Order: sequence, then structure tokens, then C-alpha cells
Amino acid sequence: MKTKTAAKCYWQNFLGWINRHYSLIGILVGSALILFTSGPFTNWDSTTEFQAATGVIQWGKPYYRLGDIINQPPLGFYIEALFFKTFGIGTSQQTAVTVTTLFGLGCIFMLYKLGEAFYGKRAGLFAASLFALTPWQVVIARTFLIDSQCLFFSLLYLVVGIWAIRKDSVKLWVVASFFFATALLTKAFAVFMLVPLGLFYFSFHQKKVCPMHLLFFFLPAVAFLFLWYQVLSGLSILTFVRHDDFFTFNTISFPSLFFVGNFLRTTLGVFFLITAVLSAGLVIARKKLFSVIRRFDIICLVTIIFIAVFNTILAVGFNLKVPYFNPVKYDYQLLPFLCLLAASILPKCGLIFSSVGAKFRRIVLLLIACSGIIALGVAMCVNMAAIGVFHTSHSLVFLVEGEVGYTFYNLAQTNQVSNLVYIQYVGFMLIVSNLLLSCRDLVERQLNGGWRACSVDA
Repeated sequence: MKTKTAAKCYWQNFLGWINRHYSLIGILVGSALILFTSGPFTNWDSTTEFQAATGVIQWGKPYYRLGDIINQPPLGFYIEALFFKTFGIGTSQQTAVTVTTLFGLGCIFMLYKLGEAFYGKRAGLFAASLFALTPWQVVIARTFLIDSQCLFFSLLYLVVGIWAIRKDSVKLWVVASFFFATALLTKAFAVFMLVPLGLFYFSFHQKKVCPMHLLFFFLPAVAFLFLWYQVLSGLSILTFVRHDDFFTFNTISFPSLFFVGNFLRTTLGVFFLITAVLSAGLVIARKKLFSVIRRFDIICLVTIIFIAVFNTILAVGFNLKVPYFNPVKYDYQLLPFLCLLAASILPKCGLIFSSVGAKFRRIVLLLIACSGIIALGVAMCVNMAAIGVFHTSHSLVFLVEGEVGYTFYNLAQTNQVSNLVYIQYVGFMLIVSNLLLSCRDLVERQLNGGWRACSVDA
């Protein structure tokens, strides 16, 4: 009897969980349909990293050929080797890319959690959907590169760190420090997420998480890096910062100061950037109205600018080749914050509806916000159309400026319309329909004349 009662309670709890999170589940399922029917893609970097992952199985260390260890932190390759051994998917890049795709889905979920922490659940859903439908993200998630793993663990330590600061929890801060060590032992780009975490810490500083804890935050990472580089691999700890990319100079072309902006324009599209610009512009126009969420916009903007400027300095100031030719990976960690900034136009629209003041100014702001929402929808549709033609493309070039770009090759190219395209559009419709369902209560409020009840989570 007790067993039946427990099973019934479990089933009711499960149905309740589904009812609360149906929009997120639908978006993740739709994203999975799009990802698993795209590519897979490859290039020289992915082939080298695949050899390093299989090298872990053959020789116990990430050798891309016997005696030559890959010039990346090791954890990502050990994780991939674990997947290979457990599920038997490491026979080729076509099957092995399943690992990075799963981490790509994890990034979509973590961006939702970050958006929820910043702007509320609805904005988190839109940010995650925009991220999932960006060709840049789709290609990275369908290529055997450790960047998806690095971004997942980076977002994970950022989200847990935010929870620790808000809840004033030392235990969560310790957990965040271990996730930071995990991310850094996957790829050095994990340090970029220290920018938003640091900004959040100084904006919402509580009592328990004191400045001394900031120092202890780095101890697990330092210990793990020392253990790998100095003890286990026989390399010097300085190998971590002596990456080949920092010693390969550009002798082919001279980059402009705005090459990152050019790359974002060609990769993300005009409508995506218009949404982000309008969203940021609303906060500048009405600081008091958006005072609650203004600090989150500042965190996003500073993070985007910091990563872009840092990579510009590497490429222009130090004349390094790889940061210029390969912003696909070097600027990848700013993409979530562009998605958050664009998606934040939704709660701002709700705040404009609920505000009081000069009617003309309110109408102008509302028109700007609605234009941003329309641009957001167009950006999603345009990006989906681009993803839909991936299967017929032999190669994809993410142009930086002029003829400079970073190339991926399609391992499953077809010369005709495939049934997989229809599955992708089913996934797209799942994402769009669940986004609309998440706004259902807003429509009901409008019909009932209750816009003034809108909250920041609108």
C-alpha cells in the first residue's frame, strides 16, 4: 500500500514538474532536433582534438600522436574518452561529436538559468532559444571541439557563483570554485566568465562571501593545474600560458580595429545586433524605470566589451594570427551575453507597459521595445533559414573581414533537400510554440487590461 502511495506521489510530483517547466523542455527538445540533424562538421582543429581524445584511450594521456601531447588543458579529452569507453561512440568524428552536442544542449540550459537569474524565467527562455538558433552555436556544438565543454562549465560556475552570492552561502561558493577549476582545466577561455562573476560580486556583495573567499576561489584551479602540468604530464606549469597561439604572428593580412564587430555582424546578422542595441538603448533612455535590471545590462555589456577588446588587443596590438583568423572560438564566450542583452528587451517592454508618466515618451519607448521584439523574431527566423541549408554546404566559412575567415567542412553533405530539414523545422516550431506559450499569461493580462500588474519577469 505504501509502495503504491509513494509511486502515486512520485508520479504527481513528476507531472507537476513537467507542468512548471514544459516550455523549457519543449525548447530543449526542439534544440536537440535541430542539433542532431545538422552536420557534423570538422576542420584541422577538430581532427587534432579527436586524435587527442582517442590518445587518452590508447596511451592514457591526450597525445594527438605518440609522444606529442596536445597544447590544451586535459580534462575535456578525458571526459570525451570516458564517453567513448562507456557508450562506444568514438569510432569516428561523426559519432564522437555526440559528446560535444550534449554539452551544447547543456549550454542552452545553463544560459536559461543565467537569464533566469538576471532577468527572469521568460527572458531566460528567449535568450536560450536565440542562442540555440544561432548558426555559430550550432556549428560549434556539432564540431568535435572542446569549446562547448568549456562554455558549459564556465556558465555552470558563473550560475553557481551567482547563487552563492545571492544566498550568502560559503558552501555554494566552494562548489563554484571547483566548477571554475573544472572549466579552466578544460580550456583557458574559462577565465572570461570571471568578469561577469566579479561584477556581480561587487554589485550584490553580502556578508559571508567576503574578499578572503575570492582568494580561496582560485585554490582548486591552481592545485589542479599544478597537479597536471607539473606532476602528471611532466610539463612545466608555465605551459598553461605558453600556448602556441601566443607565438604565432600574423604575416598574411593586417586586421582592422573593428574586426570583431565585423565578425559579429556577418555571423549573427543585423537583426540580432539591432535587438541588442535597442535593448541597451532603452536602459540609457530611462535609467530610473529600468533601475532594477540596469546592473544586469551593465554586466552583459562590460563582459561583451572586455572579451572583444581583449581579443582585439591580441590580434591588433600583438599581431597574433589565431585570435584574428579564429574569433569563432576566441569570442565564443561573449555570445551568451549578447543573447541575454537581446532577450532582456522582453521584461523592459513589460516595465514600459506598467509605467506611468508622459504619454508621448511612453509610446516612443514602447515602439522601440516592440521594434526590438520584432527584430528578435526575425533574427530567429533568418538564423533558422541559414541552419536549414547547412546540409547542402560542403564547407562553411565564418568570415571576419575580407577573405579572412575560419572554415568548417560538412561530414554529411547532401546535394538535395533531406528529410532531416523537415525534422529541423519541427524543432524550430517546437521552440517558437513554447516561447509563445510562455507569454500566454501576458496576453491574458492584456485582454483583461491588467498590464499594470506586469513584473520584471515579464
